Amino acid sequence: AFGVPNTLEEGTEISCPWIFGGFKRTTPIRRFCFNLTRNISFNVFVMLVTLGNSIYIAMAPNLVKSNDSARRDSATVNTTDPTILFILFYFDIGCTIVMGFEVLVAIVAYGFCRSRSTYLRSSGFHKLDAACFLVTILEYLAIYLGLPGVALRPFRMLRFFKLICKIEMFGGVKSIITTLSEGFPQLMIIFLFLVLTLAAWCI
Repeated sequence: AFGVPNTLEEGTEISCPWIFGGFKRTTPIRRFCFNLTRNISFNVFVMLVTLGNSIYIAMAPNLVKSNDSARRDSATVNTTDPTILFILFYFDIGCTIVMGFEVLVAIVAYGFCRSRSTYLRSSGFHKLDAACFLVTILEYLAIYLGLPGVALRPFRMLRFFKLICKIEMFGGVKSIITTLSEGFPQLMIIFLFLVLTLAAWCI
């Protein structure tokens, strides 16, 4: 199977053609993005952010997402210091920004989905990241619209599988992600249908 390109020459000739005509292999911004995706320090930083965000989601599932959401939902029991809630809320936003930046950099570096070497088609983990980012945006949109009971944040913990797969004894998890990625479009259609159904029910 065609994997993630190791060099720009292995990647698509022009990435993201819908953005100002696209980025050729010689374009400085694309070369920067490609080198950044291969940078050890950047990848370690992203892993640490993913780990921190996963720990936060796992240990604080009942924390309110913001002071505004706590006021809107009178059933929410908020026994946590408001300052801590404020910090955690913006920590979560920061983690989302890092995730979005990681996805954007990779899309510019590899292209989106036109060929086998592009972002969505070269790795099951890329599909997982894209799905997690989309789910996160949908959750923040639900918060903005004031929809009660929409908690999609735990879905982001699936990114923790990326860290687990770095450990040799958990190599089988990578095969599971690869298998799931083959049905990615169908899974996203089902997921979006469920989200829209939930949103309609909440309204």
